Amino acid sequence: GERSEAAAAILDLEPRIRNGTLRLQLIGAALGTVDPVRHNAKLIALSAEGADIASAAGASQLQAHFMARRADLLGVQVSMRKHRRAELKLAPGWMEFATQAEKQEHESLTTEVTELEQKVDRLLEEALMLAQRRGDERLQAFVLMSKGNVDNGRCLQHKAECMRSPFWARVWIRCPLIWRPFFERLFLLSRSDAKKLNAYVESFTKCFLRAADLLERINDPAAAAAYHNLANNLRTTYRFRTARKYLAKARMIA
Repeated sequence: GERSEAAAAILDLEPRIRNGTLRLQLIGAALGTVDPVRHNAKLIALSAEGADIASAAGASQLQAHFMARRADLLGVQVSMRKHRRAELKLAPGWMEFATQAEKQEHESLTTEVTELEQKVDRLLEEALMLAQRRGDERLQAFVLMSKGNVDNGRCLQHKAECMRSPFWARVWIRCPLIWRPFFERLFLLSRSDAKKLNAYVESFTKCFLRAADLLERINDPAAAAAYHNLANNLRTTYRFRTARKYLAKARMIA
């Protein structure tokens, strides 16, 4: 119940602890306690450092863990850049950039987003390979859940970026009765955008189900977390019936 005090203590200790073993413990504690948005850059640096220390020590399970966490944290950087990029085109009846500087900023942000997303994909791919090489099913499940969270974030960002009509977007927000994929495709998204959105949903669903299967195979009750996270992510994409099914599985295991 004293998370903010714990986070403050960790941030105070961070510059003073240099011992490798203690440093790994500190980084692990920071990643689980410190605000991932407010201190995003700090946590990205710490997760990269943790992966380097673990690699040098031959602790590939910790290396994969820190790589997956870094991928999660880089997703926040992607979201921030996409938000700023969208702000450059928010004016009513927007047709073109007001200044050359805004156009250049938009192009620069697009390049940065692409590079960051490629880095996220590489980190997750390498972390999963490390986990598979170790034959560590629990670690594989953890990495897959990180990938599922990344794909869900991309899904929500994609939907926010490609809504066709401000009018229907306002109607959608105010009318929960039409919060269903059918109406989403009908009013908010083009056919190609809806297809891409559905691909993201299928991708994160596959990741969480694979993670749950791996955990159930070794009788690890963390399978409940995989099902719960999947249910919550499906809820954010208005797949309510499917979300309830997986929430029931999570409750049963818990």
